[in-house]
Amino acid sequence: MLTQSKLGDNYLTFDEEKHLYILNGSVVPSVTTVNKSSSPESPRLVSWKIKEGSKSTIECLKEVPILVKDYPQYYIDEILKRSTTAWSTEARKAANIGTLVHSYAEEFEKKGFISNDSETRKFINEHIDRKKIFTCIKKFRRWKRSNKDEIIKSEDIIASILYGFAGKFDRLANRNGNIVLSDFKTSSGIFIDNFIQLSAYTIALKEWMNIDVDIIEVLRFGKEDGEFEVKSIKSKSKIKELQEQFIRNVETYSFHKKWNKKD
Repeated sequence: MLTQSKLGDNYLTFDEEKHLYILNGSVVPSVTTVNKSSSPESPRLVSWKIKEGSKSTIECLKEVPILVKDYPQYYIDEILKRSTTAWSTEARKAANIGTLVHSYAEEFEKKGFISNDSETRKFINEHIDRKKIFTCIKKFRRWKRSNKDEIIKSEDIIASILYGFAGKFDRLANRNGNIVLSDFKTSSGIFIDNFIQLSAYTIALKEWMNIDVDIIEVLRFGKEDGEFEVKSIKSKSKIKELQEQFIRNVETYSFHKKWNKKD
């Protein structure tokens, strides 16, 4: 499926199947790609990957009740393979939960309800972690009722022609006269990278839609415990500082891309 957006003579296309942003005929990196390639993995993420690999190794050892020294080489190779990819498997599970909560929130924002025959509801009802998902959903709806936001835009693709990147933001609303840009996250916490990502969207929103953002906020749905957390930044100077950091990330991304090109 292709999504398109236009600004004057500038065209932005998003190919959802290939997850590619094409600005004026050229592929440009997404905000997420820029941040991932420009920032080192957090110690917490590295620790989590090691933990998942260790858990996978223990499970493999339990499967064959013989001494490790007697394991055939093919099974040792299989243990190593599983342990090195265990974090990726778990991440996909978490992403699936996050995608469903995100889809529910998006549909509810647009319609104000979720019909019984909705594909999103069907997936949630059949999901192994549906209790966690419904816990997150209830807390999201409670938060929504407490904020009388007027939705301006949601799930729109935007780009920065000046810096050459694109992305899709979750939610833009008017809250008591303030323009609030929100991002939904299903994660174990709220991190600085989340706000750097939002600051990138504020840059593109100004270029693509001529909209100035007053507040950036992250809405976190706990992937393990169903907790709901909201953190926001209202300071113009802090948002500016985050924007400057993202611009440095763009420069770092461009530097690596240039030097990694094959001659």
